[in-house]
Amino acid sequence: MSMPTTSALPPTSLAQYMQKQRELYVLALPEKIAALDSALQQVRRAATADATQVALAQAHKLAGSGGTFGLPAVSEAAAAIEKILSSDAAAQCSLAEADHRALAGEVLALRQALAPVSEPPTAEPTP
Repeated sequence: MSMPTTSALPPTSLAQYMQKQRELYVLALPEKIAALDSALQQVRRAATADATQVALAQAHKLAGSGGTFGLPAVSEAAAAIEKILSSDAAAQCSLAEADHRALAGEVLALRQALAPVSEPPTAEPTP
């Protein structure tokens, strides 16, 4: 009994598809970072478990998707935010001022990581 064959995308089609998905992700990234920043500001203002969970979920998504789309700096900064928000202090809604400064620093790192990605590629000089 033979196995049914499936039609697979040619490797170039898959590469083109993934490149397009990455481009779409990069275009949406400023909005995702702004939403995380807003959620973190809410954590600072309200310091509730719900606010912390919203920010934690957004950081977790960015940490994973940054890695998926080949943006390690995005992934690392979001993972650092996730780590802080997963701490016992965050669970008790009692983050220290140093934690809030660290969170703000990681949001800045996210924005800085985005800058080189969003710049248009430069043309290679012709010999």
